Amino acid sequence: MLPRILSLVLASALLQPVYGWGVIGHRVIARIAASKITDEGVRARVLAALDGEEAPACTGQDLGERLACISSWADDVRRTTMRFTANWHFVDIPMRESAYVEARDCRATTRGDCLINAVIRQRAVLMNAGSPPQARAEAVKFLVHLIGDLTQPLHCITDGDAGGNGKVATWFGESDWEYGHWNLHSVWDDGMPRRSTTPGKNLAGTRGVDIPYTAILLKRAQPPTQGAFTAEHLIAWSVESHNLAVVQAYGMLPEPKQGKLDGPEHTDRLFYDLGPEYLARNLPTVELQLQRAGQRLADLLNDALAAPSGNW
Repeated sequence: MLPRILSLVLASALLQPVYGWGVIGHRVIARIAASKITDEGVRARVLAALDGEEAPACTGQDLGERLACISSWADDVRRTTMRFTANWHFVDIPMRESAYVEARDCRATTRGDCLINAVIRQRAVLMNAGSPPQARAEAVKFLVHLIGDLTQPLHCITDGDAGGNGKVATWFGESDWEYGHWNLHSVWDDGMPRRSTTPGKNLAGTRGVDIPYTAILLKRAQPPTQGAFTAEHLIAWSVESHNLAVVQAYGMLPEPKQGKLDGPEHTDRLFYDLGPEYLARNLPTVELQLQRAGQRLADLLNDALAAPSGNW
């Protein structure tokens, strides 16, 4: 029998689905960050950097709306015009390791190196007022997205399975979704957050769901600020996410089942049958990581664009 607290979370999860990570999750992170950038000078500099973009798809002077609008741009371009940035979205710290090693985990490839170095580079571009306007606008857009990726546990680990992409799964009895077959990574990126819940609030749907969800998360106890930014922060955050993946994303998996080609999982490989219990056990981590990402993004932008400096 599930513990009472888990049963309550599970009952709520079944009744009131909302959306979290994926596109909605990145929008929530962006809105949380915007709410925590209280210095008007920093807010103005973020918007000014974005205004430097040629033919921007996202416009307006409301910082929360603007950051939410651009929050998934980095995912779009890694599949199209900037395929050399594909590896910027993760850092493959091996499952059985407990520390980040740059030479092992962040090797240069034609698809980029890794998440940690990408954030360091884009922050430097943003801080340099002499950078081309287009580059500074793209730096903001990358940073808004990549700090979110850094808090997703399966973006910071590999078990020889590309961060869970190699582990076939069914999700609440379904083997397929709009982007193909379910696997452990997609369950964390999209499946689980789409079914995450906040008791007492029915936030089902996608249109505007990030706004009330952000408000709910902001009413909770907030993660601490990080102070002056250093590269060590990124390493610590990646190891934190890695450890959460070890303990929860992988550690809470049930025993795999043998698939059948004519079965609902459409595979003859081992697969993981994931659903209500897995969701309930991991829901608190999903929402804490969203909160952390928003706070950390705000801290990074506040630090990078604080005035006065030699660049402003």
